[in-house]
Amino acid sequence: MQRRVLIRTRGLAAFRQALVDLATAGDPLAARRRVVVVPTRAAGSLLRLTIEAQARARGETAVVCADLVTRDEWLARLLPALSPTPRWLSRIERLVLFERAVHDTLERRSGLARPFDLRPGLVAAMLDFYDELRRRQRRVRVFARTIFDELRVERGTDRGSEGLIDQTRLLGFAFLAYERAARQSGGVDEHELRRRLLEEQPALPFDDLVLAVADHPADPRGVWPADFDLIGRLRTLAGLHVVMTDEAHDAGFRARVEQELPGIEERRVPDVPSSPVLVAESPADLRDDVPVAVSRDREDELRQVARYVRARAADRDGCLAGPTAIVFHRPLPYLYLAQQVLTDARVPYQAFDALPLATEPYAGLLDLALAVARTGGARDGILALLRSPLAAIAVDGEPVMPGDVQALADLLAERRAPGGAATFGEQVARWADEDARRAARAPRLVRVARAAAAVAGALAACGTAPAASAQVQCLAAFLRAVERRPPADADRARRARSAVLGVLDALAEAYRRHDDRPRSHDDLAAAIYHAIEGQTFAPARGDGGVHLVDAASARFGAFDDVCLVGLVETDWAERQRRNFFYSAGLLKALGWPQDTDQTLAQQAAFRDVLHLAQQRTRLSAFELDGETVVALSTMIEAARALPVVVESLPDVGPLFADEILTRDAATTWMDDDASAWLAARRARPDLDTPAYGGFVAQRPPDVYRVSQVDRYVTCPFKYFAAHVLRLAEERPETTGLSPLERGTFLHLLFERFYERWQQDGHGAVTDATMPEAQAIFGEIAEELLAHLPPQDRAVERLRIKGSIVAPGVADRVLELEVASGEPVAARRLEVPIDGAFVFPLRGGLTSTTITIRGKADRVDILGDGALRVIDYKLGRLPDLETSVQVAVYGHCARQVIEAEDGRPHPVADAMYLAFGDDRRFDGRMPGRTETEVSLAVEARAGVFADVVGRIEAGVFPPRPRRASECQWCGFAGVCRKEYRIEDDDGAAEPV
Repeated sequence: MQRRVLIRTRGLAAFRQALVDLATAGDPLAARRRVVVVPTRAAGSLLRLTIEAQARARGETAVVCADLVTRDEWLARLLPALSPTPRWLSRIERLVLFERAVHDTLERRSGLARPFDLRPGLVAAMLDFYDELRRRQRRVRVFARTIFDELRVERGTDRGSEGLIDQTRLLGFAFLAYERAARQSGGVDEHELRRRLLEEQPALPFDDLVLAVADHPADPRGVWPADFDLIGRLRTLAGLHVVMTDEAHDAGFRARVEQELPGIEERRVPDVPSSPVLVAESPADLRDDVPVAVSRDREDELRQVARYVRARAADRDGCLAGPTAIVFHRPLPYLYLAQQVLTDARVPYQAFDALPLATEPYAGLLDLALAVARTGGARDGILALLRSPLAAIAVDGEPVMPGDVQALADLLAERRAPGGAATFGEQVARWADEDARRAARAPRLVRVARAAAAVAGALAACGTAPAASAQVQCLAAFLRAVERRPPADADRARRARSAVLGVLDALAEAYRRHDDRPRSHDDLAAAIYHAIEGQTFAPARGDGGVHLVDAASARFGAFDDVCLVGLVETDWAERQRRNFFYSAGLLKALGWPQDTDQTLAQQAAFRDVLHLAQQRTRLSAFELDGETVVALSTMIEAARALPVVVESLPDVGPLFADEILTRDAATTWMDDDASAWLAARRARPDLDTPAYGGFVAQRPPDVYRVSQVDRYVTCPFKYFAAHVLRLAEERPETTGLSPLERGTFLHLLFERFYERWQQDGHGAVTDATMPEAQAIFGEIAEELLAHLPPQDRAVERLRIKGSIVAPGVADRVLELEVASGEPVAARRLEVPIDGAFVFPLRGGLTSTTITIRGKADRVDILGDGALRVIDYKLGRLPDLETSVQVAVYGHCARQVIEAEDGRPHPVADAMYLAFGDDRRFDGRMPGRTETEVSLAVEARAGVFADVVGRIEAGVFPPRPRRASECQWCGFAGVCRKEYRIEDDDGAAEPV
């Protein structure tokens, strides 16, 4: 007869003591035949530390305790009880099986509606819903019948209900197909494991079970009704203990346990005295009699906590009097911040919570490889992979150097080279043939081009392999071949590498076993991303110091001081996850808990955590989460019941880099390199020196790219950072083609169209020739689109050809020419503007010669000999009042063409065409007549000469054309931002 006992405790101190007693009760053999189920691995680690601390206090040198496991680990411990031991189906295997089940269902039942497109994330949501149904002891047919009964009244009258009925039919058939596939696979999942355990009633690897975790809905990591059913019906399980606090008892856990395990015996254990107080560092922290220290943001909050911890240790020669914990509800922000904040504050810490595997650097190398495989070796993706410090790629034994990769990138950008990695070698050869002086640099660029082609070839099998397992194995083999192996002492990097490769190997094996049909690039990448994102990684983070722990796990540790952080509405309480497929009203009929049950459980858990500390509890919050203003959590009202103490702590002085840099603080704790850097930093000149304001030494004349000088007009410091200091600009992440790749594609498209148009003997595009022009343009566009990856092809086709909602770039360009009505005598495309050109100065009173390099996208020679100069812009229109680029192209093109034929060619029109600007497509130089436009062009050419003069004078102040542009600047991290803006009254205000 199974003995069932519910152990009730007054608070967390007694809760922990009850668990320690149960985990160590009896002789060593009896302890090892016991299992304690905790919510997380971190909880198990803290409980183990608590057991060891009590053993040391008793003078014991060793202690034998029960196994401390999570719910999933407890189920895995039950697997060997079956004979023969079946194979456990991993999460990855189950996802592959479920995806196959859904596809088989749709193929076999042709009349079944398809309410949504299948993606890995949606397949995972369907599997999660199936698991929850089974864990709540709802069979598939019961689920379908219940939903149909709920929607019966509205059937045939409401389109939403019809959609839900179609969805339910698909889910029901898919669930049944998955169950068949799982049984046929030879493995078992948790549901099949429960069925076989109840059917066979085998001898278990343990005799006693201790539940130290709540149920759903009280704890997302807790046990389910199906688990209680299994526990209650296992005849070979001798004893069960369920441990809970009074708060959990009163919040409904006791009633649910009684419902699942009728007749359970209740026993109360002696209380363990604990009387923590709330600490306020100043009366200003009191908010409605509750002391909450409110900081600006999460980082500032953690800095104040670090200062509090250091102050606590100040009177004890830098040592804390007892265990201290920083407790949070959302682990990730604080775990990432702690690496910088607590390290800078020299506060040692330890953490047991896991981090997402997807954030590890090795996962970034996988992302780069997937991008190359998806795009077939497109320029940006493959160059980024070659530059990666995690990759060690060599050609003929010579490593590919990052500087050479950047040189090739600059060459391809300058030549606007289309095509992928296979064309890089040809581009380098053409570049080298154009100038004999380039022969010395060419071999290094050839080596990079060969490396790019080899990488693209190695990853080609990811799309062409006949089986999904081979596709994944190709990717894993590539990573193993090109990776830069971490050093032996880099434990975290080595473990992350093993974890990523382990996921790939597991996915390949799952495909091989269950569904090895080949996947498209997009589907394969999505499956890999989902598999990686579903994994966590627990790097070793110290074995002493302050504990960083989540609220669910903190209950199992004994601490003198506790800092509860993040007490804002977005963190405490935890927001409930909504079901993806059905509303709460429909799910209620299936036995789903309601919001009130979850709210009561969370409030009870928070009241318990308030009494976690033995001595002191500090509460803190923040006002800004990113750029969003957040309010205090309503849960802090529960803290009114605790006594408050205002303590004046000692000032620990400057702790962080910004504080040390702005004060004359002692630096004896710094190592030699840090001290030398700080000494150099403090020895720098005064901030009012000209160099600090962007005024540096004169620079010799150079060959200037017009587009770069246009950047100086936007902001001199931006030019200085990009083209003098050669700093890398921070660019936002994009999907599909990069801006550079898309720009190259569009330039090549228009160049080939106008070449073909001219070869066919056409002049200007008119109303009469518009249909023919559109047909030729469409034909050339399809030829070029065929070279793009399939997933990018549709996007770019829509951009070019447009839709019923908005015209494409083709129609906008052609209609603009039709509207001008000007006859075109000749058309020059991609006109090189290279060499020395004369520019006016001082309004034309003098002149100067400047050597420039550029390429005008299009120069039309009109019927009267005047010029129309056009420059394509992929993004929005530049500022027509200040931009000099198209004017300089017109000024120089006039000189080139006049030198060729000796005839005057005034600039009659100079315009930008902005393909990415939905508000305005074209922008012209000011002027209504040919004379006015020509004068405006010459005036801007003079501005260009003035700007070049300032560049050569070393004048680069941070002076943006508009202050709002600093919001989007890629050099904001290094800019001094000491410009001045003028308001409407003419007053100046420093910014």
